[in-house]
Amino acid sequence: MNPTIHNELTKLQEQLTTLDKAVKQIAYAGEISTAVVKTTEAVQKEYTIHLTNIQDLLDESVYQTQQQFNKRLELFKTESTDILTSYQSQQTELSRLLENDSQFIAQTQHLIDKLNQIDFSNRLDKLDQTISSINQTVQNTSIRIESLENLLIQTEHQNKEIKMIKGLLLLLLAISLGTIALVL
Repeated sequence: MNPTIHNELTKLQEQLTTLDKAVKQIAYAGEISTAVVKTTEAVQKEYTIHLTNIQDLLDESVYQTQQQFNKRLELFKTESTDILTSYQSQQTELSRLLENDSQFIAQTQHLIDKLNQIDFSNRLDKLDQTISSINQTVQNTSIRIESLENLLIQTEHQNKEIKMIKGLLLLLLAISLGTIALVL
């Protein structure tokens, strides 16, 4: 195979591999973004449920006796602290996820920029020209091979004729020598 063709094919394979990796990373970034949105929605729903529970506890404590009020207030303080701690940890986790998401967005944008820099039509045109050139070379070579095969067939035919003529000459020489020997 022609080294130029091989090099061009290798370059094309590398470009396609790079493109495949970029597409996979873009798809992965999309999955991460979807997961972040779903997680955020789940956190908001849980937060709403927790706030509803707290409101119910407060309403219930108002209507009960003072003693129950103090107990419920203490329970509320404990749960509020837990919820606040949970919310803060969820907020921290959400911030980390958003930071990761922004990194993925930056990487995705970088990959998109790289893809936009690739001139596929120009590369494909060059590849098409190279293939056309190869096809023309193959056709020219086929024509030359056919010509050489015809020349070889003619040469073999001439060799047979030369061998036949040599044989006839040797036969004539032998007959001539035999005739000379008989005459002497």
